Amino acid sequence: CRYGNDMVYKGYFQDNVRQGFGILESSLAERNFKYTGQWENDKKNGYGVWEDRDRGERYIGMWLDDHRHGQGIVVTQSGICYQRTFHADKMVVSARCWWALPVRGRWNSPSGERLMFHLVINLEGQLESEKTHSDPHTFPSQRQHNSRMVGQLGLRDFPVEKRWKGIYDQFLEFIQSGCREEMEESFMGFHIQTSKELRKSQEYLFCQRGTEDISWKTEDILEELVQHQELESLQSYLEKALKSSLHPLGKLLSVLTVAFQATYSGIGANRHLLSMAQEEVKFYAKKIWEFYQGLLHLALEQKGQLPPKCVDGDTSDQKASSVVLPLILPCFYPELFMLYMLYHEREDDLYCQGIVDLSLFPDIKLLEFLDVQKHLWPLKDLTLTTNQRRSLVKDKCFLSATECLQKLITTVDPREKLLILQKTYEEIEGTVSRVLEKDYKLPMDDLLPLLMYVVSRAKIQHLGAEIHLIRDLMDPTNQGGMFDFLLTALEVRR
Repeated sequence: CRYGNDMVYKGYFQDNVRQGFGILESSLAERNFKYTGQWENDKKNGYGVWEDRDRGERYIGMWLDDHRHGQGIVVTQSGICYQRTFHADKMVVSARCWWALPVRGRWNSPSGERLMFHLVINLEGQLESEKTHSDPHTFPSQRQHNSRMVGQLGLRDFPVEKRWKGIYDQFLEFIQSGCREEMEESFMGFHIQTSKELRKSQEYLFCQRGTEDISWKTEDILEELVQHQELESLQSYLEKALKSSLHPLGKLLSVLTVAFQATYSGIGANRHLLSMAQEEVKFYAKKIWEFYQGLLHLALEQKGQLPPKCVDGDTSDQKASSVVLPLILPCFYPELFMLYMLYHEREDDLYCQGIVDLSLFPDIKLLEFLDVQKHLWPLKDLTLTTNQRRSLVKDKCFLSATECLQKLITTVDPREKLLILQKTYEEIEGTVSRVLEKDYKLPMDDLLPLLMYVVSRAKIQHLGAEIHLIRDLMDPTNQGGMFDFLLTALEVRR
């Protein structure tokens, strides 16, 4: 809807007024703004994001009768991020402001225990421990309980299940109506061709699938859901459905993507919003799985069939994490990974400086420096040219493992990243077995220096951000075992 004052509204209406989720935008020089959020009776009410482009400022929080009212987070282009209570657009209490000075250190106790810490001093003069852990050989899964992200705003005051209710409520209403044809336009939020119109025009395909094309007509969607209940078939179906803005699940994902970008892109790329963004993406996966289940139950009910019982023991959250999250993560990855990079920027800068220093070493010198046992050195891989000394050759040892690890940044799927780490380990072990001319299982004491060698040669710029993203978003069933072991090894040596 375009208004006479050049403002544009995209979203839901009821009785000719803005109601539910919607976006109001103006690009006029005197009023350059964008609001993404909840509307009630034509006024901003509930959770929403306001961007004042002239001031370079974004407000994330609660509204009442077109005014900022309740808890709100303000983010500026200069990097300042603070949370305050608002009353009719006025700030009424002191802020939690996170413009912080980091301090790092290590303390060795008389008993020999090592304690590493990262402190943050905020503008209120408070000193808080951002990360504290003892001996680095402690498992990260254990250390996670002793470390926390400080300066993370919005988690308590904006529960993730209440942030975008207008989006979810519209979809829930569509399902509860029985996915009736007359509800299609209401759910989609703007005028679309109805199923009747599509049947006349035959323009009803939502993606290219050859002889297996899926229609987005309601009755066909429900029929397809019944036919794709096996895991492999279901994943393939959901992947195609989520990529289409004409499929209800794809439409839901596209609207959630708009809401996420409105919050965390551009000015909203602030390290103190990482936890909000991370839990939001996980919740998106959970809701999409719930709505898929709702559609499936409706389809089975219409056929007089009972919903299938869960035979693998997975909960709804586990299914959301293993099936849906890898499919939707590419939509949110650019903004989400930017937040991870910002949050872990300091530690990654230190890591990168160390990698730069190590990169100056030739292969043999680096293996020696890292205390790799000499009988594990793949000296046969050091092919010499005329007048070349073996001691000066670089980037030849464990080359296959190095090239494998470099693929870590080529995928956004935590599951695929874990498989790359496992393949890197196998390449290291395979090279050692070739050198020793026998199968050799690397113990931790041998693996750590070899892995450090490969990491230093792979030169992954944001390894800390990568590791933390994998840990936060990996399928919970992969915690422990080999994958946890490899992440532990990377964290210890990093």
